[in-house]
Amino acid sequence: MGGAAMIAAGFGFRDGTSIDSLLEVFARASADHAPNCIATAADKLQTPAFQALVQRLGLPAIPLASGLIAAMPTATQSPA
Repeated sequence: MGGAAMIAAGFGFRDGTSIDSLLEVFARASADHAPNCIATAADKLQTPAFQALVQRLGLPAIPLASGLIAAMPTATQSPA
């Protein structure tokens, strides 16, 4: 009994990140995949840029607890 796989685009970002920056990253990340939701840390969910991303993409947003994030492997990382 399977179902369709869920593909989430996960976002980690600094305060003050712009919607344009998030859209650029999403475009690159979704070039070969079609995410059906976007996720970020629960404390970043209400930031203006992330809320603008949610509105622009029309995808559901999933808040992630910091403990869950710490346990996830990270495929890519931006330089600090």
